Amino acid sequence: MDARTGCNTVTPTVLRRCWSRGLAALGLLFAGVVSAGDALVVDAPTALKLVRADQVTLIDVRTLEEWTDTGVPEGATAIALQDPDFLRKVMVTADRDRSRPVLLICRTGRRSGIAADLLLRAGFLNVANVREGVAGRSGVGPGWVERGLPMLAYDPARHAPAPIPVQARK
Repeated sequence: MDARTGCNTVTPTVLRRCWSRGLAALGLLFAGVVSAGDALVVDAPTALKLVRADQVTLIDVRTLEEWTDTGVPEGATAIALQDPDFLRKVMVTADRDRSRPVLLICRTGRRSGIAADLLLRAGFLNVANVREGVAGRSGVGPGWVERGLPMLAYDPARHAPAPIPVQARK
């Protein structure tokens, strides 16, 4: 256990405590999570544990074609990075709470990294990238699918974000 952080494994409680202490900015490493700039990097199994514990909001930033082809990771909301209302939809999905931990995933972790930077610039405080993505990337990790983590067939009724309230569209 790291005496400075009180962190040695990543459980939802430990991650929440570490995020609340601002440890992402210190670039500290702990099991399954590492800092990459100001955004944390989370491996796929850790992401699934956090989603199932309802400690994070998971957002799949891939395209409609990708969601249709492969499905969507369990617990994810589908909001394409290219969507002109991307930031507003993320804000609604995170219950308008910029301190709510948000995990981002795409095919290989590149677009989700861009999305993480975008959210940090927009004032979100606790952002992490599932850098290995859905399909995996050499040198990073095998990916959500290769690890056998649950994918659900894309269903707009289940995976689309809540509608943006009229006052938020201005």
